[in-house]
Amino acid sequence: METYRVEIAELLDSLGTNTHIADEFSLPSLDVGDEHFEMRGPVTFDVTVTNTGTAVIAYGTVSAPVTATCVRCLVEYPTSLEGDVEGF
Repeated sequence: METYRVEIAELLDSLGTNTHIADEFSLPSLDVGDEHFEMRGPVTFDVTVTNTGTAVIAYGTVSAPVTATCVRCLVEYPTSLEGDVEGF
């Protein structure tokens, strides 16, 4: 998997400055623990990156349409994975 890089040099010069990033990227599949998901479309994210003076933080959301497999009956079904982004 490739790294998604964000240029933050301008943020470092000004306390309280933030930038908003909304984008998408493709993955063929995703493994989370013992679960395997086939992607049905791109992963999308909406994140704000802020210079707090003591750290640069990122917060927002990420979602991906996937196909999962029921562990009881082994039938595949469409669903989406969604989560919060929060990091320093």
